[in-house]
Amino acid sequence: MPGHDLITLSLGNYSNYVAAHFWNIQDELLGYTDLEDWTDLSAVIDSTVLFNIKENRQGALSYHPRALFVDLSGSLGGVSLSDSVGAAATESISTWGGRLQVHQADLVPKSSFLKALEEHAALDGSEEDSVWEARQAALEEAAINLDLRDTVSAWTDYLKAPLTSSLVYTIPGIWKGINEFTSYCDGVTAMSGDGPAKEAKEEISDRVRVLSEQSDGLQGFQVLTEDKGGFGSITQRLLEELREEYSNRDVLLFSVRPPSNPAVKIKGMEEARSAANDAMALSTLPELCSMYVPLAVPWSRHAFPHLIYKTNSHFQTSAILASAIDSFTLPARLTPGCPQSRLGSPLGAVSLHSLVQLMRGRGGPNLVAGSLCMPCPSVETDLQALQAHRDDRMRGGPRDQLGESASGQVNHKLTGMADPVLTSVSSCTTMLSPGLVDVPSQRLVESITLRGALKSESYFSAGESEGGGGQVSVAGAPGSIGVWKGGRASVSETQQALDYALLHGHGDSDARMCVRHRTVVPMPLPVPLPFPSSLFAPEVGGLLGKVYRSAAVASAADFAEATVDRTQPQPHNSSWGRAYGQQPVGHRRTPIATAPLLARLLATEAFSTVLDEVCVKWKETCRSAAGASLLDTWGYSPCDAQEVGEVLQGLASSYHDSDSEL
Repeated sequence: MPGHDLITLSLGNYSNYVAAHFWNIQDELLGYTDLEDWTDLSAVIDSTVLFNIKENRQGALSYHPRALFVDLSGSLGGVSLSDSVGAAATESISTWGGRLQVHQADLVPKSSFLKALEEHAALDGSEEDSVWEARQAALEEAAINLDLRDTVSAWTDYLKAPLTSSLVYTIPGIWKGINEFTSYCDGVTAMSGDGPAKEAKEEISDRVRVLSEQSDGLQGFQVLTEDKGGFGSITQRLLEELREEYSNRDVLLFSVRPPSNPAVKIKGMEEARSAANDAMALSTLPELCSMYVPLAVPWSRHAFPHLIYKTNSHFQTSAILASAIDSFTLPARLTPGCPQSRLGSPLGAVSLHSLVQLMRGRGGPNLVAGSLCMPCPSVETDLQALQAHRDDRMRGGPRDQLGESASGQVNHKLTGMADPVLTSVSSCTTMLSPGLVDVPSQRLVESITLRGALKSESYFSAGESEGGGGQVSVAGAPGSIGVWKGGRASVSETQQALDYALLHGHGDSDARMCVRHRTVVPMPLPVPLPFPSSLFAPEVGGLLGKVYRSAAVASAADFAEATVDRTQPQPHNSSWGRAYGQQPVGHRRTPIATAPLLARLLATEAFSTVLDEVCVKWKETCRSAAGASLLDTWGYSPCDAQEVGEVLQGLASSYHDSDSEL
């Protein structure tokens, strides 16, 4: 019978960028359990689903991620593992009598953040305040500079978990920046044959087996993979073994990819490789997992109204995907029994198996799309006011500025917020699945997670002088003064507003009748210390910083002058660091501590269009000279290519016929 633990596997460089943010978010959540004002809210999420927890003789707890990072050699930046790479290299050279080609690179230094984190961890609590504050300031400055100065060159630069040989595995003989690993079948070579290839295959399998043996009861696996390349076939081999050894456990696969510029047209071998990679991934991986979720941040930097990111920054774009994945899987990580918080018990807890069965209908196709709104609009607790707001929007009232609407009512909105009140799930979320267009009439099943919602009164109201929170300056809106009044919404208030949006919102009320599962959690997304500080638009900092921080930092000008208050507990403990005696990592200069978030998983017939396009490109690739040459190097005969095309066509047809499956 399926248990409650999840094992997280990440394969590929960009996948590990995402996974590093994911684990930093989990670490941040653990820190909130020690805060009196947050204990009941954070307790609704069960961290033991993802961590192995150990207790020493003194009763101190240490948290160990139930995870495995897989990457190429040379991809760990300034971090080295305890295993001796040099010894292995010497042994392999001694058995080779042919010509040697040596590639030597300068040693990569550790990031300033990791150095500051190590110095902070060395504190034992006996230091003078000035020493602690200096280390704290250095840590905060290093975290901000990771983003502002574009100094991140590896995912290890900001991961807070100490990397050990049991947590990460680098594939021997294949080096980042030296060996091409861009074709799907490159991974076949890396995992086939004897010697290092056989060792790599066995090593990954053994480490997964150890993780499963350490689990008291395994619920399933969540796999993050960069499958459009060599790690696609490595993922295929891993999934085949998981299905063989853990056939009664679900595997949730997230195919994560960096943003791609649709305006850039590729030709020749590069075009053939891209089309072949897509075809191979979609023809093999979905049938080996329980649910396949393709994710990529849109190339357009205006896709998210309140996020600002550089499309070429892995550090920034992977943070968005990590936030989404953390919320997609939240229904399967809620504490059993759903403990009561002051905002109510969470709604919508399900097992991973139940979530998978829900999204697949009655054994239907298993491709699922993902969309995200971060930070999400506040919720209106007065349904009459919500209806008036919706009517105002339908009449074309202004959405982006303070002033009078078509109805003559004053819009009390935070300057720059595109739509501060939740009136539609479809309109506020941004599609993360590449090439997919959300068509309401094609929806089959939805799983919607809304966490940490604010009441609409929490948004700043210009010209008012009384309220529950006092006046603060709004970042990015010089001269604007406002107050926050409402605070966090209860679970029942959030559920009421969410249901109204689904029943009456644009793009929701006109959708076909479909199964909808909603999860409402009072705990917002905890934003960890090394999260990209420039990701949130300036106007968001004033709002979220005031509502969620015990020591508010409302603007960029303000946080430059912020000081550390050591008398107040702070929510930024490092769960791994505490095992090594680390002091709590406290007040930061980033204005965002937590964020309300809305995430949606969607099964839709719109995948048929994406799959049809992949089929067409696969056929064109097989007929082209570049494609034929590529497939020949992969060892694919015309019959093999035809079989891949038939699998893709069958998958596309299952979406054309999806009505009969549900």
